[in-house]
Amino acid sequence: MGLKLLVVDDSRFQLHQLELTLSRLGCEVTACLKPEDVLIELEKSQFDCVFSDLLMPGLDGFELVGKIREKYPKQVVVVLTANIQKTAQAKCDELGVNFFINKPPEADILNEILQKITEGASQNEDVAS
Repeated sequence: MGLKLLVVDDSRFQLHQLELTLSRLGCEVTACLKPEDVLIELEKSQFDCVFSDLLMPGLDGFELVGKIREKYPKQVVVVLTANIQKTAQAKCDELGVNFFINKPPEADILNEILQKITEGASQNEDVAS
């Protein structure tokens, strides 16, 4: 697929699993353990998409998405979370998150999202339940 992705999760295990799956799907992946590092990486390079966990210490996923939207309003953002509450999804929608999926994501769901990003269809979707 060849997409350039930026991924953040405070769990080393989750981050490694996601990085491995996305790499197997043909993506170039930059992985970050801290959300603050995402902002640094976005300053250095352009990415087709940012994948972010929601619940992280310090700067959480909601705050990170808000900062991304302020500086990079057209950046495609996918939120991955174990927090499947409707309030979390509603807040993500308010922030302009393009895709909201549950953790752990399956490869076919990730592939579907990557295909939509490639095709340019990246408007607020709940892809996986």
